[in-house]
Amino acid sequence: VSSSVRTLLDVTKKGTRRTNSSVTAIMKTRINELQRRGSMVERIVTGPFDKVGSLAIILNVAFIFIQLQFQGLQAGAFLDDEPTEQQLDMTVVFDIMETSFNLFFGFELVARVSVLRTRFFLGEQGIEILSFFDVFLVIASCVDVY
Repeated sequence: VSSSVRTLLDVTKKGTRRTNSSVTAIMKTRINELQRRGSMVERIVTGPFDKVGSLAIILNVAFIFIQLQFQGLQAGAFLDDEPTEQQLDMTVVFDIMETSFNLFFGFELVARVSVLRTRFFLGEQGIEILSFFDVFLVIASCVDVY
C-alpha cells in the first residue's frame, strides 16, 4: 500500500495539476482496491492453493476406489483361503497414502483458517456451511485414521 501511495504522491509532486481532494480520492480508491484484493498469502490460499486442494480431493477419491477394489479382492482371496504376500504389502501402502492425504487436508484446513480467520466461516452471503462440513470431514478422518 505504501509504495503505491508514494508513487501517486511522486506523480502529483512532478507538476500535475490535481487538487488535494482529487489526489485524496484517488489514494482512497487505490487503498480500497488493494485491501479488497487481500494480502499475497491470502491470494495464494484462495487461488493456486484451491487448485492443489481440488486435485488432492480428486486423487483421494480415486485412491479410495482403488482401496475398496483391493479390499474386495482381498476378501475374495480370503474366502478362497489364498492370501498372498503382495496383498499384505498393499495394506501398508494404503495406510501410508491415507495418512498422507489426512495430513495434507489437515494442513490445508489449518492454513485456510489461519489466513482467512472468520471469513473462512462467514462469507459475503453469510455462514459458509461447506466450511463447517470441511472441518467435520477433516476431524472425522483424523478420528478414523488415528
